[in-house]
Amino acid sequence: MAKVKTKWICQNCGYETAKSLGKCPECSSWGSFVEEIEQTTAQRTSLPLDDIKPCLIDEITIDHSIRVSTGIEEFDRVLGGGLVQGSLVLLAGDPGIGKSTILLQTGKSVCSGGKKNPLCFRRRIRLPDKAARRKARSKIRQTLYLFPDKF
Repeated sequence: MAKVKTKWICQNCGYETAKSLGKCPECSSWGSFVEEIEQTTAQRTSLPLDDIKPCLIDEITIDHSIRVSTGIEEFDRVLGGGLVQGSLVLLAGDPGIGKSTILLQTGKSVCSGGKKNPLCFRRRIRLPDKAARRKARSKIRQTLYLFPDKF
């Protein structure tokens, strides 16, 4: 589909602008702009399909080793077997139902026992020290990272 674009060009110096101006900011001449309509066509690019072959979904092998247990059986069940490495999980709910607590417990489990699974929390909170206080009360010694709203 063609896209119509209007531009204004100064006849004295060739300065281009998106709207008509009385005086050219480049050469200071008055009334020298002329409207020019430019039609551009969107070029579609496609992927080469020569190398892509369809396969049956039933023939794809599932790699179960990419899941990391949270240490909380019911939470693992909800997540489909644990956290997927490199994934993002959105945990939402009413205030006070234990979102931070379950995340800290998950962090303790995932980062303990010599496991090298870095864990980073992104919380929408106003006070980052609230998470630090909760971590201290929970007696969690593992290193956890927090990205508060303003970083």
